[in-house]
Amino acid sequence: MKILIVDDEDNSRIYLERALKAQGYGVESAATGTQALALARHSPPDMIISDILMPEMDGFMLCRQIKEDERLKTIPFVFYSATYCERDDEKLAMSLGASRFIVKPMELQDFLLIILKILEEDKGKTLAVPESTKIEPEELDQMHLEALTRKLLKKINQLEESRKDIEESEKKYRAYIDESPTAIFVTDGQGRFLEVNQAAGRLTGYSPEELLNMTILDLLASGEGDRLRSRFTDLQKDGRIMEEVELRRRDESSIFVILNAAGLTNDRYIAFCQDITERKRAEEIIKASLKEKEVMLREIHHRVKNNLQIIIGLLNLQSEYSKDAHVTSHLGECRNRIKTMASVHEKLCRAPNLAGIDLKDYIDDLVGTAFISYGTIPGKVRIETKVEAINLGIDTAVPFGLILNELVSNCLKHAFPGDRKGTISISLRVLDVDQLELIVADDGVGLPAGLDLSRTLSLGWELITGLTRQIKGKLEILKDTGVAVRITLNKPF
Repeated sequence: MKILIVDDEDNSRIYLERALKAQGYGVESAATGTQALALARHSPPDMIISDILMPEMDGFMLCRQIKEDERLKTIPFVFYSATYCERDDEKLAMSLGASRFIVKPMELQDFLLIILKILEEDKGKTLAVPESTKIEPEELDQMHLEALTRKLLKKINQLEESRKDIEESEKKYRAYIDESPTAIFVTDGQGRFLEVNQAAGRLTGYSPEELLNMTILDLLASGEGDRLRSRFTDLQKDGRIMEEVELRRRDESSIFVILNAAGLTNDRYIAFCQDITERKRAEEIIKASLKEKEVMLREIHHRVKNNLQIIIGLLNLQSEYSKDAHVTSHLGECRNRIKTMASVHEKLCRAPNLAGIDLKDYIDDLVGTAFISYGTIPGKVRIETKVEAINLGIDTAVPFGLILNELVSNCLKHAFPGDRKGTISISLRVLDVDQLELIVADDGVGLPAGLDLSRTLSLGWELITGLTRQIKGKLEILKDTGVAVRITLNKPF
C-alpha cells in the first residue's frame, strides 16, 4: 500500500511519513498540490492525505483535479487540516469527492485507525466513490471562493488582533522605557542613538532630541573610545557586556556609570547605564583613608621596632658591664626574646600586606639569630626546616615567635653537650583548613631521667606553656630519639 502525503509544513509531513512507515505503508510526499498531482499521475498511490492551505495549488483544487482524472478519481482522498475546520469547509471537501475530512490535531492511533478503515473499505469495494460530482462546477467554484474568503477574513481579523497586541505592547514598552529611573539607550551597530529615555537626558545633561543626533562616542570621556570599541567586539560575540565607563556630560563634568549592554538584533543594541559617580568618590575617599592608615601602621611598627632595638642595645651594654656569667646568660636570653618580637615588627614594616607576616622567612631569620647568639660552631648542629607558606597575624606571630625561639634555644643549650653533633628539625604545616601544626625536634641526648617538665621552674618552659595557652594551642612532648615538641593551633591564626 502506497500513501501520498501532501503538506507544505515540513514537520507535519515528516511526522506523518514516519508514523505511516512504522505501520508498514509505503510513503511518498509532496510540499505543494502541483507536486502531488505530478507524482500521482506518474505513479498512482493507494491513498492521498492532503493539507488544504498550501502554495501554488491548495488541497481543494488538488482534490478536484484528482477526481476529474479518469485514472485517479477512485483513489481515496483524505483531508487533514488545522486551518480549514468549519462545517462549510467539510461540506466543500465532501462535495469535491473526499473520503474523509479530519481536523488537526487528532490522536495518532485514532488517525491510523481511520486510514486503515478507509483502505479496507476501498479494498472491499465498500468505500463510496461518486461517479461524478452532484454539484455544478460553477457552484464548486463559488464554494471554493467562499472558503478562501472566510480564511482571508479570519486571517485579517487575526492580523488586526495581532496589530492591537503589538500596539499595546509598544505602549507598555514605551512607558517602561520613559518611566525607568535607569538611563536607557538603544543604538545601531555604529553607536548612533535610535532611542533614549528621559533618564538618559538627565544623566548626560542633553535633551532626548539632542541625543538622537549623537553617538555613544560623543559622550565618552577622553581615552574611553578605544577601550569601548574593543568591548563592542565582545558584545557582538557574546551578546552581552558589563563595563565601567567614564562619560562626559554636557557641562563638561565627568560621571562614572556601569554600562550593561545586550544585543537586540544584528544591528540594534540596548544599553542600561547606572550612575556610580558618588560610589566612586566614596571608594576613592576610603582608599585614601586606608592608605593613610597603612602609612600610620607602618610608622608605628617602625617605631616599636626601633624602641625594641634600643632595649636590646641597653641589654648589650649591661652584659658588657656584668662580671657574673650567669647574669650575662640571662641577659642574652632576654635580648633574644626581644629580638624575636622586634623581628615581627620589622617584617610588618616591609610586608606588602599588614595583615600578617610570612612564617617561612620569619623562621629562617629567627633560627639564624639563635645560632649566632649561642655561638654554635659551624657544622656541629645542622638545621632542617620544612615550612609551608603560611601567614600569621601580629596577635599570633609575636607569641608564636617567642615559643619557637625558646624551643630552638633549648635545643642549642641542652641537646648537644660537648662535641656531640646532631640535627634540629622544624616542621610547620596546615593539618586541615582549621588547624596548624608546629614540631620542633632534635636527635640529641634527650630529657634527663625522671624530669617532669610540668614541675620545672625554668623561665623558658614557663614562657612556652604560658604563651601556648595564650594562643589557645595544645602542647605535647614526644619522646623518641632526643626530644620533640608538638604544638597544634586552631583558627583563627
